Amino acid sequence: MLGPSFITAKLSGIIALLCAVVISWVWFAKLIDKKSAFLLVGLETWILFHWHHIYFIRPDSMMLLCVVVSMYLITTKQNRWVLILALTIPLAIMANLKIHGVIYFLPIIVIAYPRLGLKNLSYAGCLALLLATLPFFVPQIYWNNYLLWLFQSIYHGFSISNLIPKVMMLIVLFLLPITIGTIYGVNMRSFYVRNKPTILTLLCSALVISIIASKGGSGTNHLIPFVPIVCYLIVLLVCERKKADGHLRVVVRPTFSTKLSSILLALVLVVITVSGISTEKRLFKMIVASDKIEMAQELQSIAKFYPGKTMEVGYGEEKSYNEYDDLIPLLVFHGNPLLIEAVALGDMTQAGLPIPPATIKSMQEGVIQIWLIPVGNIPFAMNDRLGKDSENQVFSELFRQTFFENYQLDSSTAFFDIWIYRNEKNMNK
Repeated sequence: MLGPSFITAKLSGIIALLCAVVISWVWFAKLIDKKSAFLLVGLETWILFHWHHIYFIRPDSMMLLCVVVSMYLITTKQNRWVLILALTIPLAIMANLKIHGVIYFLPIIVIAYPRLGLKNLSYAGCLALLLATLPFFVPQIYWNNYLLWLFQSIYHGFSISNLIPKVMMLIVLFLLPITIGTIYGVNMRSFYVRNKPTILTLLCSALVISIIASKGGSGTNHLIPFVPIVCYLIVLLVCERKKADGHLRVVVRPTFSTKLSSILLALVLVVITVSGISTEKRLFKMIVASDKIEMAQELQSIAKFYPGKTMEVGYGEEKSYNEYDDLIPLLVFHGNPLLIEAVALGDMTQAGLPIPPATIKSMQEGVIQIWLIPVGNIPFAMNDRLGKDSENQVFSELFRQTFFENYQLDSSTAFFDIWIYRNEKNMNK
């Protein structure tokens, strides 16, 4: 709609995040008083800050928005069809964003059950399944490719060391309602009994997602869609206190449980803050340490120097990946093809899928007439960043051999080695 660029590529994720925060405010304000709603949406935003960089590059903010919209409608509306659609449409979108997105909705289904009943939930499930299949009617989206990648992903394996951060983050999230409820003087045992189905479903769903997300390269961002549901538990705690007390106030009692809860709550907020700042510092150092503006300008100059030629930013060694990978889309935005991508290829390698013969043939035929390789790097020599064995190379020997047989180093610039197709005639220089 707005043309290809980095801004438009990332705009949907940012808008989804902002919409989720705004709708959360409207949602909380309908269920509790505005002061508590303001504090709660502030807490939710503070938690989401922990993953601040994720919203630029992953679908998590869209999944977050789906959960917030669904929860808002289900807990504030009464119309049967509104409730059915509040489950159906977000659930179908979630399933297309990530196939395991359905698991995030299990606690929401439990919350909706008393209002809809089994029959209406069945209607919602069937309709969601129908809507989720609609993308496969779009040309070039095929069931066989989808299922191939889906089933091959089980060969990626799971890592206990990668599961631990998810479990730790779950502890942090669940400590929030526990500590806040204790500070408010709510009988937590009684609260658990009354909300047992929701709490247990939320816990089980979160554990299942944590296990699924324990592959190499997966982060705690998989837990983002659970944040609004955790906030809903806090809403219920505030309502509980309001019923018991007649008005909202934080009850401070000189008891061991309230003191301990206050300390734990403070520690949770500190952990969330420090971890977010730590990530920010790493990203900032990476940005400052690189010369992205100069590199982009040089890339533009090379494109002008070889008008009408197809070119792609290729890969060198592992040391240059973080510095150069952001440049790859720039040529694609201006109409150049994208023949190969290292992260997708790493996934394929882990799943046992070879580089397709058509890709090798494209290298032989010079579909990409010019490859721009990080200067001073051996072309396509980077290791598998996400695999079990980091010494394994992402690009097969066949691929690299085909490259060297069909391309030759023509010249070098400050940032790029320029490799041209050997059979290319009349190169404009």
